[in-house]
Amino acid sequence: MTNSKLNKNKFFLQKINNLIVEHLNSCEFNNRQLARKMEISESQLFRKIKKLTNQSITLYVRSVRLQIAKELLLNSLLNISCLLYTSDAADEEDS
Repeated sequence: MTNSKLNKNKFFLQKINNLIVEHLNSCEFNNRQLARKMEISESQLFRKIKKLTNQSITLYVRSVRLQIAKELLLNSLLNISCLLYTSDAADEEDS
């Protein structure tokens, strides 16, 4: 793979990761919405993520969210209960 193609793929995944972080507290953010934000069809998104990560969209999103949760737990003074409470409070504010 050329450097140009590697950079495009890295940028593509970074854009997806940023969207996942942006919608971290939203339970309703799904594959269709992610595809819409990326301005491609859901099937194109599936193929591209599968090719780059060997994971489905759902598994990739879950792995990114778990990585973020891990970082929050490792780098935060909050415990799991506080993180869950913070997440629930954010969901209630959106309602």
